[in-house]
Amino acid sequence: MHATSGFPWIFNTEIATLPVSLHGFDFPSIRRINASIAVDGLARDLNHHIPAYRNMARITLADWTCNINDCVNPLEGIGIHKDFTRRLQYHTIPAAWIVAQKEMGAVKPPMLLCATDQSYILNGDVSISHCLKLLKTHDNAGPDGLAAYSLRTAGFKLVKQLGEWISVNQTIKFHPYKINSQLPHGKKLTIAARTNWDKITNALSQSNFNWFFHGSSDLLISRSQRCNNAESYIIALAQTCKFTPSSCNHNNSTWATDGSMIPAASGIGDRKSITAAVTGPATLILQVKGRNTSILQGEQMGLLAALILAESPPQIYTDHMNSTMLIDDSRTAINQERRLRVMNGRSYYRWILDLASRKSATITYTKAHTNDTSLSASLNREADHYASSAQHIISSIPIAPVPTFFMEPYTFHREPDGWIESNIRYFVDHFTAKMTADRLALMPKHRMSTWLYDLNPPPPWIYTKASSAYTALVQLYARSGQLATAEGMCQKKALTCRTCRFGCSDTENPHHIFVICGRYSEMRSKELGSLITSIKRRLDDAEVDLHDQTCIMDTAKYIFSDSKDVWPLQSSMYFLGQIPKVEPLLPPLSTTTLVNRSALIHNLAADMHLASARLASRIYGDLQKEMTKRRNEVYGTRK
Repeated sequence: MHATSGFPWIFNTEIATLPVSLHGFDFPSIRRINASIAVDGLARDLNHHIPAYRNMARITLADWTCNINDCVNPLEGIGIHKDFTRRLQYHTIPAAWIVAQKEMGAVKPPMLLCATDQSYILNGDVSISHCLKLLKTHDNAGPDGLAAYSLRTAGFKLVKQLGEWISVNQTIKFHPYKINSQLPHGKKLTIAARTNWDKITNALSQSNFNWFFHGSSDLLISRSQRCNNAESYIIALAQTCKFTPSSCNHNNSTWATDGSMIPAASGIGDRKSITAAVTGPATLILQVKGRNTSILQGEQMGLLAALILAESPPQIYTDHMNSTMLIDDSRTAINQERRLRVMNGRSYYRWILDLASRKSATITYTKAHTNDTSLSASLNREADHYASSAQHIISSIPIAPVPTFFMEPYTFHREPDGWIESNIRYFVDHFTAKMTADRLALMPKHRMSTWLYDLNPPPPWIYTKASSAYTALVQLYARSGQLATAEGMCQKKALTCRTCRFGCSDTENPHHIFVICGRYSEMRSKELGSLITSIKRRLDDAEVDLHDQTCIMDTAKYIFSDSKDVWPLQSSMYFLGQIPKVEPLLPPLSTTTLVNRSALIHNLAADMHLASARLASRIYGDLQKEMTKRRNEVYGTRK
């Protein structure tokens, strides 16, 4: 692409491959594509639906953990930060796994691939040697491998043969058995074995249980027990919170559910507030935690609460059509597990299908936000009211349980996103791109420091859809610092004088050409007039009061010129696609609704960005034409 552009120096490919919303140009990034495929493939191998592949992958992970990494799991905890790229030459670990582990650790905070059932640790089904290696990473004075070997030769291989983990004052401690009670009848231990028994059990008794696992403590409980605990918790909440039951004629068997999310258009990396509500014979409101959740989890949690609270067999109404379709499909002869493996919120869906089967529930779709007087519509309006109203008191709403007991055996987790069941390829690509944008924001001259300026995403048309790409090209090379100005050419030894080639006494750099140079004053004034007219028209159409228009109109006058009051660094950066922050310029009550205000802010920012990008392309186009003309006068036209 660079060879056909006609620009002398190549652009920054990292900027070119960033999404438009991150001040990039949306070219596909081979690096990010490969990284997301590798991360997705690692999880797919460990959770593979074919037992032979799955077992082979887990044996490979066990070898990686114990034989190569001293029993520290390389996919979670402190192991995620270790670099294994040197192992590529030995072919002991799949290359794609090493790439995936490195990419997971590179994201800040790191992304972990956690085992969702670690009850075997609490049950003591862990090798003594494994535990001693983990102890060594925290206490070098602990027993060594010879002590474990001594007991192993005597028939003691697992921790549960030495004692048990018990909870004492909310702390899990190791309680050793008496050695004589564990010996088979007639068998005796050597003095060395008895000494090693005491050493190992004493070390385990003094250890911190958190040294042996990573994650939430509920993962140490069996899946079935966690499921029972979650359902009992929801029933207890309904009895404790004592929300008013529905006033509709529900016959003690009819329920309705709904979910709510604020902001409604939140993305994968945005903080959000999600509530779920169920009403009928009883009413309950829950909040769903985790940045990786969405309104889907709110709708699912509402259904789950209804299924748990309802007597069998209930009638449940929901306005979430996808859930009702999945439930109907699950009652056919077609197994839905293959479909569930790639669905967002699959653990919630598995819990829903399990409860719907156990309680023989009838779950029916009903339209939302209607004026119908039917029982289903009335109940849905009540559920919607509870879910929406709860957003105002979200800190007082109890937190919904997370169905880790229905998750894949290995599931991604990251703070503050929580458990990740969305499309992992998109997740990795999004946060890797965000990390790249944050690093580029530290570039010299603040060319990519988007946080200083308006955060509304620019209109993608001129970057991805327009038939003429010159405007986008100028932006790409400008943000990369590769425009052929006199200063840039001097830095690359292509010119000896930095002074403006149009007769100004200043150094000819991008800021001078686009903001100061007198040759383009008329061009800037003409474009400014058109922009002010467009902004004024939009404000009038939105019926914004003249007094409320003052700030934004005063700011617009300095879009193409320097101003210490308008630009954060006092210098105009319009030629880099940057504009001043628009949202603070419009008073909160300037429009009839918040939705109209958001739309107006978006449109104003788009107008400013388009005007800025097009003006920059016209100015630089004129510069190129003039310099080509001068060169031809000196050297003649190329044939």
